[in-house]
Amino acid sequence: MEPCKTFAARYPDFAPNSIANQNQTAVLLVSVADLRTFRIVFYTYTIGETRSAFQSPVFSMEYLTRTIARETVDPIQIIDVTDDVREIAASCGLEKGEITLVSQHTTAFVNINEQEPRLLEDMVTFLKRLVPRDGSYLHNIAPIDGRNNAHSHLMGLFMNSSETVPFESGKLLLGKWQSIFLVELDGPRPKRNLLVHISGIGC
Repeated sequence: MEPCKTFAARYPDFAPNSIANQNQTAVLLVSVADLRTFRIVFYTYTIGETRSAFQSPVFSMEYLTRTIARETVDPIQIIDVTDDVREIAASCGLEKGEITLVSQHTTAFVNINEQEPRLLEDMVTFLKRLVPRDGSYLHNIAPIDGRNNAHSHLMGLFMNSSETVPFESGKLLLGKWQSIFLVELDGPRPKRNLLVHISGIGC
């Protein structure tokens, strides 16, 4: 872990008079609390003062990382993770920012769509028709992981590996009919991970 370091301390050759704004400019202070969280604080710095003369912070930009994990039980399964993401937005301690969900897999993806049971059934049916499981695929001749899942990889060509949703005051800024889904294309699997990256301004 790295201790708190000011911009001036890290860059002693930094010349204040080279900055166009002769009144105040932003100086970075980076604090690495652990490998999953770090903060960039913007401090005001008046030209002509000593480098130690920092004022109150203007705002604080923070970056956090979380993980959503799910077991899947069907070959194709659409799992609503909206409540998980809402909980992260409410508990992260940031006033506003963005949450990016990233699938860490090549046969499981992220999608924003409508949560309606019959529509979800339609989606599964559509995907099965789009790329049949029993097609003649070269990948399945000698798959490196032992899974005949070429159809899953091909379906993934039409999917998103990540989605970004803004939040404010602890609430996701989703549309009325929008929900966030983990889309399994090669189940069952004991564990599927969504990396959740939160960036935003502290309270």
